Amino acid sequence: MKHDQQLQQLYTISKRRFATKYSGRVVGEAQNGRAFAVEVETPNLQRDIRGYALPRRDLVCKISKILQSPSSSDSDPFLLLSDYLQTLALNVTPSEVGEILKSLRTPLKALDFFRFCSSSIPNFRHDCFSYNQILLILSKSSAPDGIDIVNRIVDEMERNGVKGNISTVNILIGIHGRGHEGLEDLGKCLGLVKKWDLMFTCYTYKCLLQAYLRSNDSAKAFEVYLETRRRGYILDIFSYNMLLDALAREEKVEQAYKVFANMKRKHCVPDEYTYTILIRMTGKIGKPDESLALFQEMMTNGCTPNLIAYNTMIQALANSRMVDKTIFLFSKMVEKDCQPNEFTYNIILKVLAAEGQLSRLDEVVEVSKKYMNKSVYAYLVRTLNQLGHASEAHRLFCNMWSFHDHGDKDAYMSMLESLCSAGKTAEALDLLSKIHEKGISIDTNMCNTVFSALGKLNQISHLLDLYERMKKDGPSPDIFSYNVLISTFGRSGKVDEAVKLFEEIENSNCKPDVITYNSLINCLGKNGCLDEAHMRFKEMQEKGLNPDVITYSTLIECFGKKSRVEMACRLFDEMLAEGCCPNIVTYNILLDCLERRGKTAEAFELYAKLKQQGLTPDSITYTVLERLQSGSHRTVRIRRQSPITGWVVSPLRGHEQRQQSRWLLVQAYKASVVLDWFGLPAGVKFDPTDQELIELLNAKVKAKYLKSHPLIDEFIPTIEREDEICYTHPEKLPDCDLQGGKTWWHKIGKMRPVTVNCKHKGCKKILVLYTNFGKNRKPEKTNWVMHQYHLGQLEEEKEGELIISKIFYQTQLRQCSWPDWSATTGEGSTVPNSRRDSVSGSSASMSVINKRDELSGAGISNYSTMDIQQMKSDHFSFCPIWGKP
Repeated sequence: MKHDQQLQQLYTISKRRFATKYSGRVVGEAQNGRAFAVEVETPNLQRDIRGYALPRRDLVCKISKILQSPSSSDSDPFLLLSDYLQTLALNVTPSEVGEILKSLRTPLKALDFFRFCSSSIPNFRHDCFSYNQILLILSKSSAPDGIDIVNRIVDEMERNGVKGNISTVNILIGIHGRGHEGLEDLGKCLGLVKKWDLMFTCYTYKCLLQAYLRSNDSAKAFEVYLETRRRGYILDIFSYNMLLDALAREEKVEQAYKVFANMKRKHCVPDEYTYTILIRMTGKIGKPDESLALFQEMMTNGCTPNLIAYNTMIQALANSRMVDKTIFLFSKMVEKDCQPNEFTYNIILKVLAAEGQLSRLDEVVEVSKKYMNKSVYAYLVRTLNQLGHASEAHRLFCNMWSFHDHGDKDAYMSMLESLCSAGKTAEALDLLSKIHEKGISIDTNMCNTVFSALGKLNQISHLLDLYERMKKDGPSPDIFSYNVLISTFGRSGKVDEAVKLFEEIENSNCKPDVITYNSLINCLGKNGCLDEAHMRFKEMQEKGLNPDVITYSTLIECFGKKSRVEMACRLFDEMLAEGCCPNIVTYNILLDCLERRGKTAEAFELYAKLKQQGLTPDSITYTVLERLQSGSHRTVRIRRQSPITGWVVSPLRGHEQRQQSRWLLVQAYKASVVLDWFGLPAGVKFDPTDQELIELLNAKVKAKYLKSHPLIDEFIPTIEREDEICYTHPEKLPDCDLQGGKTWWHKIGKMRPVTVNCKHKGCKKILVLYTNFGKNRKPEKTNWVMHQYHLGQLEEEKEGELIISKIFYQTQLRQCSWPDWSATTGEGSTVPNSRRDSVSGSSASMSVINKRDELSGAGISNYSTMDIQQMKSDHFSFCPIWGKP
């Protein structure tokens, strides 16, 4: 009984804490005394010392419970809430709304309630505190339109005349300071401080500092830090570490040391993360002695280095090739019971390999023997193999084999791969036969690794022995195993065995895939069974397997070698019709086939398709084009590196070379220089594609990491002047004599993306020169055209960004029909239209044709599928120039 009373008392106390007191007087009583009529007075809300109404806890709990009730078709929480609010004598206050918002679990529900209050509660008006609460809730939301909702709420505040406080600004800074896209909104937040006549607090400066750092703007962050110092505010350790980390990553060493010194003067004690940041910075700039001094200071000040601190210090020493100190610090790390991880071992392995001291790896293993286990051994073996030190990996593997009864599967797999890569198939087979002694079961991947190595070395006897062992003892061969066998049989000319094995596959649980058919077709085609290879090609299509680029390339090569050019071309057309994109290998095979059969026009037409597809020619492509130019159609080819890699050779034959025997005239800005370009034949045409220009531009911008193409880079001059090429009249260009008038470049058409390897790398704009020096001073379009290239996906280039400009003078040649040219020259050849518009073309070109009368009929017919651009005789036709917009 006493226990029940205590429970009742506890229940009453806990319940009374959320109640609201009401006072009233009895105005009536029932005769039996069991009922009273009480007149209740409306209570006055209690207020705090600042005059703000205190929230009614019972009301907050009731409304929160209603809102968190599950919604259904019969009951909507907001309808229930509306009914409940009508029973209240006093409406909810903004402070009570703020408490209710805190209790709601989802930002969406909180936003709905926030809007409900302003739209459905009579005479209710949000104040600064309720706005702050909803903004704080939205700051933790991951909704994609969260920023837009926040901006709309701030606009609503201003429309309703609600003046925010400094907490509002702090919340908004935290919301918008999350990346580059928020920097503009961050400026608006600072504008609100002035608009609302607020004063920055220490916390505001911290929020602003961290916002700039999250946006990777360390310069602005450092300015905020200096302002914080000037006002006498003290940052916390988290803000100091964030600032130091940003400065260290950008190697602003002097500023970082100033911040560190001020940090200690302000009695903000650095922790292990502070020292780790500075150690990483000094190690990166090659000052290991300063790194060691910082590490010693950290330990003297009572900071215990953690794993990250040790790894950072070890890396700083390793970067400076201090092997002895690296191993010494590693031993101290182990003594302090700080367990090394894979990153630690990776640093040590690399410095030992770089200094030729891999023999000291035993010393490292001995020092950390209490942490050496199977996984560590496996990692060391795998890393040594990746670094190309197979012998050291094998020695360490033998240690693991001797000291551990049970092996690590990853280590054994890594060792197998290393032996196979080194061609040590006998050792790999021996290891494969002994793996089971360490409790590891052999799987198909292990066998296939050895299978692949045996196949590459054409060791058919060992390959068949392993195949029979797998069928007998397991694991069963899979389709990869069969593919390796068929491919090996094909290289060895064992066609019957390959066909027999293929039939065995069809009768087993494995089903042939595209690679299986490719291997069989290659085997049949390369060994003279061309018709059967084509029959297998049709068979794979009937079985629902789609031939890939390797299938078509193999067949095209086989038919080409048998001089069946028509069949090779038919397969190429079928390949395009089926949506299978040929690669540069396919084009090279067919180009070689056409050139060998003397089909020069068809070869040039195929090369035009190659350029249209956006593929980059390689040395084999240029070798074939060189043979086409020389007119030598040898049946036996000796493949060699082309001396003109990266350049397009015009399809000129011998008599045309003699007719146009000259070197390319390269005119730099305000200078004329004739360059004897290391053995380039006459008729070489400067014709980089859009992709090559963008790659060159990318190499210019990232010169630290990428290397420019030597020939194209030398051909295109760089301009670094105030009046760049985009704002210069052609009269200021080399060999130009146009006179007077106001001129400007005008963009035509839309920006055209330039893709490299299927990725949008840059943009191309086409501009036409307009002038007003013509009749009546009206703007007139000239024949000067400029193609402008810049990096990125934005339509307009940024201020100060590097660009490539290609300028040329366009005449009406492309509008003339080819039959007219044939009639004019008296030749009967009919040539199709040029594949590329001289204005909207996709590549830069420079032709060595200066006079119209040099284009004889024979010369034009041989240009049938290449670019022909007619230039004015007294103007430099093509001048690609570097400049800044």
